[in-house]
Amino acid sequence: MGDVIHTGEGAARLEQVVLNMPEARFYFSDEGETAAESLRAFIGEEELSLVSMKRFSDTGEGVCYYVLLDISASISESEFTGIKEALADFSEGLAAQDRMVFITFGEQVQTVLEEGGEALQGGGGREEILGLQNTDQKTLLFEAVDRMAEMADADTARDSMRRVAFVITDGEDIARGKATRQEAEQTLKESGIPVYGFTVSDAGKEATDAFGEFSRASGGTLTILEPGEAAQGLAAVKDDLLSSWEAVFEADSNRVTNGMVNVSLEFSDTGEKKQTEAMQNRWQ
Repeated sequence: MGDVIHTGEGAARLEQVVLNMPEARFYFSDEGETAAESLRAFIGEEELSLVSMKRFSDTGEGVCYYVLLDISASISESEFTGIKEALADFSEGLAAQDRMVFITFGEQVQTVLEEGGEALQGGGGREEILGLQNTDQKTLLFEAVDRMAEMADADTARDSMRRVAFVITDGEDIARGKATRQEAEQTLKESGIPVYGFTVSDAGKEATDAFGEFSRASGGTLTILEPGEAAQGLAAVKDDLLSSWEAVFEADSNRVTNGMVNVSLEFSDTGEKKQTEAMQNRWQ
């Protein structure tokens, strides 16, 4: 199975924070068992009240997967075929309450599929995925991530869904006059979407390391897909998502700042503190 590279010290990793005031949802993974009474969450200096904490798989909630696939010719034909087959199987294995938005990027950024899990379970996206060809000579990697994050942020009808991005690439960005890495990082931060990156096995070390850094900065991870093991790599990350914790907190009011705010999650039993920023512009 591909190597999953995690970030940060200690056992816990804060993946994602979604604010819909007065509610704040913290998604995190922990190598051990986490006791609800050991958690403290803050927006700035304001301490929040814990409402619930569950494994995500026990919440019954859906995930919207934004799947971005590199269709440049720099990925070998055999690896690309294996990745397509793995993604087709992945789409059919989604839960009924899930959703997939499938985006390709090479010389252009295109949305090729947008379906709910129930339709995908019946093979609704298999033909489109398997029919893709990797013949493009450019790779608009960060442009694709930037557009995806903007699309997700604008999709207010899916506010109740957890949203994540799976980006499969060789890590190279061959673009001119398009969104830069820094711009994509900022749009991701504002949208609150973590990138779970996947690189092919023959990707260059420099590009792989840089894309891993980019993925981890967003709250995600990096997986290197070894030949013939793309399905296992995708499944492992999906399993990690489902086994992560969802801790729901509540603030004293539904006031918003319409900007980025500092948020933190503290584990009083271990002394760990995880901090990030989240957009505070939605309220109930």
